[in-house]
Amino acid sequence: MFNIKYGITGVGTTKPGEVVSILKRYGYDGVEWSLGVRNYLADKKIESKLKTEVSEAGETLRNERLEIISLTPGLLLTDIRYKGLYELVFQLALGLGTDKLRLFPAPYVKYYNPPTEDHARYSGERTYQDLYQETIDCLKQIIKVGKGSGIKIVLETHDGYIGSSPSLMYNIVSKFPASEVGVLFDPENMLREGREGWRMSFELLGDYLSYFHLKDGGWIKEKEEWKYIKFPLGEGLVNYKKLFGALKKTDFSGYLCIEDMRDVPVEEKLSSIENLKETVKEAEIEEVTI
Repeated sequence: MFNIKYGITGVGTTKPGEVVSILKRYGYDGVEWSLGVRNYLADKKIESKLKTEVSEAGETLRNERLEIISLTPGLLLTDIRYKGLYELVFQLALGLGTDKLRLFPAPYVKYYNPPTEDHARYSGERTYQDLYQETIDCLKQIIKVGKGSGIKIVLETHDGYIGSSPSLMYNIVSKFPASEVGVLFDPENMLREGREGWRMSFELLGDYLSYFHLKDGGWIKEKEEWKYIKFPLGEGLVNYKKLFGALKKTDFSGYLCIEDMRDVPVEEKLSSIENLKETVKEAEIEEVTI
């Protein structure tokens, strides 16, 4: 049965008590939480601090009946090579009270200035086949670490990574049970790379479709050059009415999670849920949706 809940991301660096009242006022059901777990590699002493932080955040959110959609630890899959790191991540996820861990498949290009030696490995010189096998091998190890925890690995469709499209992502996740690995579907990322037909994408992913990130963007022309910019949700190039029309043909049950990355006040980002709910309501099922 088609069943939607509404969430927000990008508030994980904010003290939960500061945003809870606003989230409740706008009618959110859950929050995607972020945590800088990689700092543990440089300072093992922060383990207790991280555990206290997730415990307090989880308790605050649960007391207000807000679900924790997932934990984003800011790690690469290849970080599995660091002893004890992913063991800690699963403990933190359990302490937070979530059943999902948001990660990414291997990047195949080098973005910006790589913050770590591991990021610098993705110079564009390695083949897809090599990165694909590395992704599968790392996922197997991470799943083994989290065995019995009830926590699912969720991989996000993202430009610059080997899972940029639904079909490329399916090539990865289909090697595992849907109970262990899922897909975080981001249509705005696909404006830059990976766009495939919505209906076909949802049919392909099936039970692997975990939840959505929703934001918007598009290109403008400045001095003879095209520039990609962020737009308010619903004002860019993603046709969300078409997307939700295709989604309504499925039995999807999960979160639509707003990920507004614009440099605007938090409350302005949160208020976009009102237009989002209206768009979902108005979306009509179409037999052919591309």
